[in-house]
Amino acid sequence: MEVQTPALDVQDFFQSFVREQTWRIGEENIAEDAWIFYRYIDKDELLRFSKEGPFAGRVNWTQGKALIQVRTRELEKGFTRVEVTARFRGYGQNVDRFAPPKDSWLLESNGTLEKTLISALESHLNSQH
Repeated sequence: MEVQTPALDVQDFFQSFVREQTWRIGEENIAEDAWIFYRYIDKDELLRFSKEGPFAGRVNWTQGKALIQVRTRELEKGFTRVEVTARFRGYGQNVDRFAPPKDSWLLESNGTLEKTLISALESHLNSQH
């Protein structure tokens, strides 16, 4: 997504938005052009935001965490390119007692969490005009 707003304003918006949501976050890394953090999620959120894929029915999920990256890049004429990505790690018990012991699995995003953040930015920018 490209917006006609300085990158610093975009980063500031996302940081204040996430804090307003009272999400459980941690392990933040803030740089000039990126904000990377973990959001700790419950089982229902894990299933809502990710694709179970081959693990469907094979793992009893208990919780998860999302690695969220908000990247910005200044473009010409006051525009900023905004990229939001999320990767997930699900925690639980394997239903197969004979499978090698493992307590977490990497899951693909279905795009829902990223869309939530981008939509919030769009609403914020539209309310300013």
